[in-house]
Amino acid sequence: MNTNATNESTEGLLSRAAAFRVLAGGAMYPDAQFKQGLLQELSAVIGSAPAPGPVQTTALAKLERAWAGVDEDSLIEEYSRLFIGGDAIVLHETAYGNTGRSAELADINGFYLAFDFDLREGQHEVADHLGMELEFYSLLLLKQAYALEQGWQDKFDIARAAAKAFLADHLGRWVDTVRERAAERQAAPAYGILFETIAELVQHECQTLMVQPAPLICGGPDFMQAASFVCPMEQASAATHAGGAASTNELK
Repeated sequence: MNTNATNESTEGLLSRAAAFRVLAGGAMYPDAQFKQGLLQELSAVIGSAPAPGPVQTTALAKLERAWAGVDEDSLIEEYSRLFIGGDAIVLHETAYGNTGRSAELADINGFYLAFDFDLREGQHEVADHLGMELEFYSLLLLKQAYALEQGWQDKFDIARAAAKAFLADHLGRWVDTVRERAAERQAAPAYGILFETIAELVQHECQTLMVQPAPLICGGPDFMQAASFVCPMEQASAATHAGGAASTNELK
């Protein structure tokens, strides 16, 4: 197992990448097969985590218990209550902050393009959706793991620097706000614990990479109303994961 000056390991990076991929799926609309697939992935990630168990093992085990105790209809009902309607919790980064939606989307898409993160044809979510950002961060961890395994220090450093920048400028800045809003809405455990876990693992990444994201100032409540927004009910026929969108090809 290769290591470098960061004290990272291929095994640890792959475990963290898998955890973020599962969380990305959890943030998407739950169709009929959603719960079973998520629980299978959770079990696999928990079971393959390196010892001593990293931070995500405990958090994901708690999440697994919460999702195991709810049925599919209840998941759909709760998702609709929380994330659909005029008072919905918005799962798009550009609903938070005041830097301008077009500029933020351009920057996010720049990250995706640079690392071959492919928003596939037919993908209903736009670049700033939480599930997409979590999936992209998973890809950056995979890129680091592959570079480390191959002994490509320069490519490891590129992927590492991108992960730090993406946390600082995007993912790390708004997940805690979503967690807080889910708590305010008294989200059922499946979703309350999901967003607690997302916030905890993102915070752990920030600590690991020594990143201090600046908190966002929330924009107005109608910020997303003018945006192109697809009703999650239309996503049921699409893939429930952003997974598969991420290319695992060699680093450029």
